[in-house]
Amino acid sequence: VSAAFILILLALLAAAPARACFTIVAGKDATVDGSVIMAHNEDDPPPQVVNHYKISRIKHEATEKVELYKGGKLPQAEQTWAYLWSEMPGMLFSDSYVNEWGVAVTSNGCPSRQDSPILTDGGIGFMLRRLIAQRAKTAREGVLLAGKLIEQFGYNASGRTYTICDPNEGWLFSVVNGKQWLAKKVPDNHVALIANAFTIHKVDLADKNYFLASADIIEYAVQRGWYDLKKDGPFDFAAVYAHPHSPSAPSNYKRQWSAVNKV
Repeated sequence: VSAAFILILLALLAAAPARACFTIVAGKDATVDGSVIMAHNEDDPPPQVVNHYKISRIKHEATEKVELYKGGKLPQAEQTWAYLWSEMPGMLFSDSYVNEWGVAVTSNGCPSRQDSPILTDGGIGFMLRRLIAQRAKTAREGVLLAGKLIEQFGYNASGRTYTICDPNEGWLFSVVNGKQWLAKKVPDNHVALIANAFTIHKVDLADKNYFLASADIIEYAVQRGWYDLKKDGPFDFAAVYAHPHSPSAPSNYKRQWSAVNKV
């Protein structure tokens, strides 16, 4: 763990208001030593206890299944990677992980439109980050795995941005309640700042180096009447999929503004 990571994390813990999760991702060309830095403050209502676990590599039987929190099932991997797990008992969306390959995952709640989400077998939510830690060797692998699971089961909670990093790159994986998702790579010379609102705006879905998404991310919004190319112009993910009150909430835009001015 770098000294910069510790300093940023301590600053966030000291300064953030209640229920104000915040994440910073610095690309490798934006740091002095070429490291990708991810810092996260998990801010939840008290009282809370955090348990820390070290889980070893595990080889699994071919017949094993992973059972999701709401009953869905999927085949277990032949082998799951070792990982460190920070658990907050009773909090379904507050755990953080880093595995033996340096793939780290955490998240920020980013409320999305709640409008008849399509779910299969109860959807997925709680187990998503653990499956990334168990199965991904790179951040991009983690994004693709998460996207596949979202498309298979649907996300069973309000919107969220998962930050998935490895020693080489960082990604913001934004998911909405249902089967739509969009991910953006943090450019190597950029710093990303995430409060509790989506931060991915204009997208270029043809640029697979920087953007990955469910195939229907735009089509679904058009079908629901949330987006009209002629009226709205270029597709803006946050404007289309965020809960109307989320981006304008003072607790979000003021934290974003303050962080930008400190970078």
